[in-house]
Amino acid sequence: MFGIAMASVGMMSIVGMIISNDAYGPIVDNARGLVEMGDLGEDALTATDELDSAGNTVKAVTKGFSIAAAGLTVISLLGAFISEVNMAAEDLGIIAAGETLINYGCFTCRLIAVCSLPTVLNILKVSDT
Repeated sequence: MFGIAMASVGMMSIVGMIISNDAYGPIVDNARGLVEMGDLGEDALTATDELDSAGNTVKAVTKGFSIAAAGLTVISLLGAFISEVNMAAEDLGIIAAGETLINYGCFTCRLIAVCSLPTVLNILKVSDT
């Protein structure tokens, strides 16, 4: 457990750099939009397309890093909880699995309702006119 905790601390120690890399994608997306609106030509569009693909790659890498860091942190926190409470790992796994399934189901239903409402309203608006 100590090794997992130290790995998560190591990953969390460079979070500032990861977040600054994560901001690169939207910046180059905005640059491409400015080039399009300014009608700066094909050379500028080609350059911003290359930057945009690099930005998408950086965004994907930083998301993966963030997910891994969060996963290691959760594992080390659960390990500390198990050792402090002296609970069997099987008991905690059953509790966590049950809660996780219920929470994901609820979050998914709520997300679908929230995201689909504007689409449904737009379809109704278009079909009325």
